Amino acid sequence: SMTKAKRPRSATGTTGTTPASLGLLGRMGSGMLDGSTFVGTEQLYFLADKGSGDTLCLIEYTLTSTEERTDCDGCMFAFEFAVSDAMVMEESGSGCAGILPQLGKDTDVAMAFDGVTRTYGYDPEFLGHAELMMLYDASAGWIPGGFASFDMATQSLSYDLEDGYYTY
Repeated sequence: SMTKAKRPRSATGTTGTTPASLGLLGRMGSGMLDGSTFVGTEQLYFLADKGSGDTLCLIEYTLTSTEERTDCDGCMFAFEFAVSDAMVMEESGSGCAGILPQLGKDTDVAMAFDGVTRTYGYDPEFLGHAELMMLYDASAGWIPGGFASFDMATQSLSYDLEDGYYTY
C-alpha cells in the first residue's frame, strides 16, 4: 500500500526557528539654545546587531521649542518641542517599516512624526556629576534619558538617548 507523504514543517513553526535579531533603537540630537527658545534636529536610529551593525532606519526631523518648562528640578533648561519635517535619511534590511509599527507608529514617516511633541530637559549635574537629558513621562514625571553635552560658549547641546532593543 502507498504511504502518505509527510507534510513539510513550516519554516515559521516552533521547532528549528531562528531567534529574531535585536537592533538598537535610539535618538541623537543637537541644537542651539537662544534665550528662551531652542531649535535643533533629532535623528531616530535603528541599528542592526544590537547597535554594532548596519543602519536599518535613520529618520531625521526638526525639534522646535513651543513652551518652556519650569518643573524640571535641576534642569538648566527644559522645553516642550514640536516635531516637524520628518524624513527618512537612510534605510536597509527591514528598514523603517520594521521598527515603526513596534513603536505604535504609522509607517508613513511624516504621519508618524510630524505634529508629535517631545518634552526634554537638560540637567548639567545629575546626581552631582553627569550631564543628562531628562525626559518627561506623564506617569513618572522627569526621568533620566541619556548623556548630553552643553557648550556654554556656543549655547549648543548634543545628546544620545538609547531607547532599547527591538526585533527586526
